[in-house]
Amino acid sequence: MARGVTVVTSAALLAGLLSAEALAVTRLALPSLQKIRPVPVTEVESRAGDTPLRDRPAPDVTWPSPGTAEATHPRPGERKRLKPGGLPVEVAPAASGGTSPGGNIVVEALGRKAAEAVGVDGVVLAIEGGRGAADVKVDYSAFQDAYGGGWASRLTLAELPACALTTPDEAACRPRPLDGVRNNPEEGTVTARADLRGSAPAAREEDGPRTLSAARIPV
Repeated sequence: MARGVTVVTSAALLAGLLSAEALAVTRLALPSLQKIRPVPVTEVESRAGDTPLRDRPAPDVTWPSPGTAEATHPRPGERKRLKPGGLPVEVAPAASGGTSPGGNIVVEALGRKAAEAVGVDGVVLAIEGGRGAADVKVDYSAFQDAYGGGWASRLTLAELPACALTTPDEAACRPRPLDGVRNNPEEGTVTARADLRGSAPAAREEDGPRTLSAARIPV
């Protein structure tokens, strides 16, 4: 008996919640729908292709191997193109003065291990036999896709002090950006002016070659 009372009471409460107006509605009246005029479209081919980004192969990256290249000193207005370890490098006398003719200039690519040892993300090269200020251009197009986020466009040329390999964390031993750095992302090159006289290179005698790095130098 108690169960029957409960059921009847619940039904009565439900009916009491309904307004008289709601109970009187017997047919729904829908508002008129907005008419949408179709716009003509033209199919285009996706430039990205159908392959998801995660499934695309990684871009080809070729770091230079340790190697040496040698050439005679460039004369005023002349550029010497060398390729130590597969790394294209150009050396040209600076507009003011510049290197003197006579003798040879030697460019050495020290390889990735040397770059990692001094804490730079890039390449390290040593230039020996320089006799003055010169414009040095390094072609990084072979490894410009090593990292994302426009990494290659931020590469610079810097000088490495002699203590760079022994105590790279010391402030005095960190790479020092050269003057007049020009990065050309479309060409894949970075150029700067370096004084090739003297030395103080990494892991070499005080009268050895000038050691440079092509890398992104943290600010």
